[in-house]
Amino acid sequence: MINSVRLAKWYLSLLPESPPDYWMHREPMVRARMEYDDERSAVGFHTLFTMDLANKDVLDLGCGYGGRSVYFKELGARRVVAMEIRGEMIDEALAFAAERGVTLEGLVSVGEQIGLPHETIDIITCYDVFEHVESVAATLQECYRVLRPGGIAYIVFPPYLHPLGGSHLHSYLSRSPAPNALFGRDTLWTAVRELLIERGTFVPDKRPTDPLPGVNGTTIAQFRKALAAVPFRDAQVTLRPVNVPRLGAVASALSRIPVVQEVAVSRLLCELAK
Repeated sequence: MINSVRLAKWYLSLLPESPPDYWMHREPMVRARMEYDDERSAVGFHTLFTMDLANKDVLDLGCGYGGRSVYFKELGARRVVAMEIRGEMIDEALAFAAERGVTLEGLVSVGEQIGLPHETIDIITCYDVFEHVESVAATLQECYRVLRPGGIAYIVFPPYLHPLGGSHLHSYLSRSPAPNALFGRDTLWTAVRELLIERGTFVPDKRPTDPLPGVNGTTIAQFRKALAAVPFRDAQVTLRPVNVPRLGAVASALSRIPVVQEVAVSRLLCELAK
């Protein structure tokens, strides 16, 4: 019988990946400037929706190092609250804002307990964060709570079974496609951990309920179930197919088929109005 962990390690080793240098040797402002430049580009988060931030109170939930938050302020937002779970990330966000000559409010908080009063936010922006939170259901409830009536939450994130990145292993270990769909959670985590130890790099922390470090394992079906329990006035969820050269039409068709879509969708684009 083939050892499943050994097979998973072999598969992950077909297309090995190493952590980027800015992960391993962090320098001040590098991440903030990367986020800022990306947001200003033709593929920035704000280009995915028809968002009007002018004179709005904005919460950037999971702001990273603040580059996007700063650009949202430059787009005319009246107030931008940059929120992250680590204080050093907020420190960099505020320093970058000062460098750009704009004002941000920093908030160290988690999605399940957003440290803001009820109904004080007009717009929530949330880019590639929902796959990381501990509880998607609680975070959706908190988004609803802090939004004013008529407010909108714009949320984008990859489902867990996205074959080209849902596992997030491509960030630091392997680009072999769909390991999260091919192997069971315990098998995959054991293989990942053993490979990282063998490489002598680092083994990231993993919450007991998560299948892999920093990833909560939320599927499209699980997200829809959690969303159905929150009384948003209007909830639009668009499924963006995986981008596979010469197979665009096939991926688009598969993304519309329940169950199969779990491995054919790269991002959920959500526009949730209170």
